[in-house]
Amino acid sequence: MRGKAAGVDKQALDKRLTVAAWAAFLAMWGVTLLAERLAQVDLRNLQYVCVGLILLGLNAARFARSIPMSRLTVVVSLLALLSGLVRQFNGELDVVSAVLITAGSLLLAYGIMSRQSGTKQDVQD
Repeated sequence: MRGKAAGVDKQALDKRLTVAAWAAFLAMWGVTLLAERLAQVDLRNLQYVCVGLILLGLNAARFARSIPMSRLTVVVSLLALLSGLVRQFNGELDVVSAVLITAGSLLLAYGIMSRQSGTKQDVQD
């Protein structure tokens, strides 16, 4: 168990946040599929961006409540967001560039978060 802080069960809170993120994802998917059929438009790029924002929002909520963030969802969210934005502007996403941008963003976020939390942790090579 991740512990209790100020009378709040963090594991239960994390589960509620995760369920809320899944609900947002499924609702977004349903709405965009319906809009695609009704308006005859391609909204895949918007779906990528929305998935990225939902997952970033989930991890921001976790961070704000001192719940450990999932590194996997941070990586997936950044890749989805980047992919959707690049494709929206008729670009092609180079995998190497995406990995480098994501890795750099994660290292930057890690450095900012460790300074804010007051812990000093070194990044392993």
